Amino acid sequence: MLMYKPVIAINNGGPVEIIKNNETGFLVNNSSSKVASKIIYFLEKPNQIKEFGLKGFKLCKKKFDIEINIGKISEVYEDLF
Repeated sequence: MLMYKPVIAINNGGPVEIIKNNETGFLVNNSSSKVASKIIYFLEKPNQIKEFGLKGFKLCKKKFDIEINIGKISEVYEDLF
């Protein structure tokens, strides 16, 4: 997502917490035909690649920015002490 590309991932585990389905990529059931259908979707709609990619990039910068995360971790430590 930091490379401005949409993601197609299995709807299980970590990707569920990171990818916004139908916004930054697609979460699919564990099926090669489902993955293939989403690849075909993007091949047929290249403008969606750019749109999903931009949204994914913005989400990653917002959610995983080092400065933001340092602030959150500092808040946890301050609350503990």
